[in-house]
Amino acid sequence: MDERRKSERFELKLPVKILTRDLDLTGLRTADISSLGAFVLTNEPFHAGSSVDISVYLPSMQKETVETRCMLKAKGTVIRAEINGIAVEFDRTCKISPFTDNKKTL
Repeated sequence: MDERRKSERFELKLPVKILTRDLDLTGLRTADISSLGAFVLTNEPFHAGSSVDISVYLPSMQKETVETRCMLKAKGTVIRAEINGIAVEFDRTCKISPFTDNKKTL
């Protein structure tokens, strides 16, 4: 782990949706994620300091015979924008909750 990091990052390619005042981006993926934020792969231009609503679809969990999917939802701030993506810092209202998705596509 990089000494500058406040929490450990995990290289997980998870489906992501990002909402801004002007954009509704689906079909994105994380490059890595931690308890404090994520790096999201995107070609869309963002500026550092931009506010985003982010939803990260977590792997499903099998509980008895029922499959449960969970989603991390947070408000965040773009703290770094690169050519291949953005680093998003989650605010303190980050929540993980179960959800159902009838569309089967994320």
